[in-house]
Amino acid sequence: MKGVKKRQHPIKIVFDIVGFIKSHFFLFIILFVTHFGSEKMYMKVFQFLFLTYAVWQLLSFLVQWFMNTYTVEEEVLHIKSGIFTKSERVIPFYKVQNIHRHTSFFHKGLQLTSLTLETGETGDSSSIQLAVIRKKEADWLETYISQLENDSFMNGEEARIAVGKDRTIHFRATKRDLVKASFTSLSFLALVPLLFSFFSHIESVFKMEVETNEVLTYILRHVWVISGVIIVLISLAMLFGIGRTFWKYGRFEITSDKDKIYIKKGLISETSFSIQKEKVQAVKIIQYPIQRLLKIAEVKLVSTGDIGNEEMEVNSLFPYLPVEQAYEIIEELLPTYHLKRHMKKLPRKALYARMIRPSYFGIIATIGLLYWKPTLWYMAVLLFIWIYLLRVLDYLNSSYIQNESFIQVKKGSLQSTLILTKRAKIMEIKVQRSRLQKHFGLASIDFINRSQPIEQTDISDIPASDASDFYHWYNRRMYDIQIETHLQNIDNDENGKKTLK
Repeated sequence: MKGVKKRQHPIKIVFDIVGFIKSHFFLFIILFVTHFGSEKMYMKVFQFLFLTYAVWQLLSFLVQWFMNTYTVEEEVLHIKSGIFTKSERVIPFYKVQNIHRHTSFFHKGLQLTSLTLETGETGDSSSIQLAVIRKKEADWLETYISQLENDSFMNGEEARIAVGKDRTIHFRATKRDLVKASFTSLSFLALVPLLFSFFSHIESVFKMEVETNEVLTYILRHVWVISGVIIVLISLAMLFGIGRTFWKYGRFEITSDKDKIYIKKGLISETSFSIQKEKVQAVKIIQYPIQRLLKIAEVKLVSTGDIGNEEMEVNSLFPYLPVEQAYEIIEELLPTYHLKRHMKKLPRKALYARMIRPSYFGIIATIGLLYWKPTLWYMAVLLFIWIYLLRVLDYLNSSYIQNESFIQVKKGSLQSTLILTKRAKIMEIKVQRSRLQKHFGLASIDFINRSQPIEQTDISDIPASDASDFYHWYNRRMYDIQIETHLQNIDNDENGKKTLK
């Protein structure tokens, strides 16, 4: 494969056509089903234009498949594309941050897959997607990128086994984990609209009229029938939740080797993600309200590469891990990241400042409510109670710690988010104080990690002395960068690679 001009699999043309049909399905229905046989001139013009456009797209899919090629040469990937305006891209493999692989149900049946190489750049160079290639080619290319220092490369299944044999398994989801996750994910809430629909149409279900004042009597007369229907709906909702979880997280596995972290999931449609450990910009631990009650958490790896479709959640560790287990896995995956269980809480005067600080949203909403619906004045009271309740919860959940070359921040009212990052990975910081904060001796800090999209973290109302320490702490960032670069140079020299300039 090295040095050979390659095209994606011809079945890509079919995938493109199916994608075109899906995106234009409703327009087709409107033009050729709803207005079938229409004698109106403008409708005939629209139908003709659509058919012309569809034929043009079909031809372009054929030509694009033939013209778009890729070639692996030494340490770069050459990509040629374009029909009338031709372009050529050269992507050095050392710029690849993450490798995202997705094998849908249709891919799997044909021994195909989709491979996306994510770089830390922006624009057209942010990612390189080979949407439909053979699995053997994807295995070879992934192995080639991982083993550039070797002179020989293997193919297909042998390459996959060779890459995976030195990996350490940190987590593998069991059936018990998936069943617990299905209930934690609240998929059974799909029952609510079903029940609402059932009871709103109860008259048509039982084909009898029920007066409003006879509803209770009606329910008591048919309690067994209604109970049976509710049990069936609950069972269906539970089965739906379990099935959805197994489909999405079945065969979930977190592994790592010396240099990379690998995440794989999917029972039918498979998704995998790999990231170099040194490219991890931060670790993010998220807990939604139900997760906080159950003491479980979701861990995400913040990286410079664009992760693509967020629904895939390719950079997320299993989102239903017990908190302590999540901490242990992070420390195993990233030994250089040190999570602290105990952090510094905000001072009491931070709560005073938050309770005094005006809520401009609440003020504007109250003025509008009193102007248009003065009889609902009590809603303004409830709104302010909610606003200040959230402020109290955020105060109680906010904490931080600055330790050597790391900073760790936790915040949130109902949902809590903890982020841990190295000083060397922070691009920009901001320290600021309002008049109110000056009065209480407080300040706010804000820092940004390089990622796509940019990861911004802030925490308000910390002591001004800690904010000043944070500013001076960040000014010593150059020492961390020099140390990391020096270590990379040593590693590159040992492996026979080019020394970083």
